[in-house]
Parts: sequence; C-alpha cells; structure tokens
Amino acid sequence: MFSDVMMSGYDGFYVIKKIRQINPHAIIVMITGDVRPETIDKLQELKADAIVYKPFDMKQVVDTINKLFVNSIYATHFTQ
Repeated sequence: MFSDVMMSGYDGFYVIKKIRQINPHAIIVMITGDVRPETIDKLQELKADAIVYKPFDMKQVVDTINKLFVNSIYATHFTQ
C-alpha cells in the first residue's frame, strides 16, 4: 500500500492506523516531502514499512518495493 502523508480530508497517519486495524501485516510505504524528525518518528511509531521522500525517482521506488518483497518472502518462509 502506498500513501502520501499529507492529503486533504485524512492524513497518512490516519491511513496507517486504519490499515493496521484491518490487516496488521499489510506492507505500507509512506510518501512524503516532510523530513521533520517528529514526522519520521510518528511514521516509525505507526510501523510504516518504508518511507519514500519527495522528490523521488522510480528507481528509488522500485528498489524499495524489491527490498520489501524480499523481506516479506524471508519472513514468511524462514521465520516460522
């Protein structure tokens, strides 16, 4: 799941909380241009799996997806 931190209506923090209620194992990547320590701390506290900072390039996004995919496979098959 990809979500921006800053959105109209609800923010990304709300999105993470709701997704975690529905599926605690969902893989959530947050996208933001906000590099303030309190924002980063809050995303880590809410267990965002990755943070992609704006501006970003597609290589960065693909690398992040690949890393999360490999970690997910490892966790599913080798830690049970």
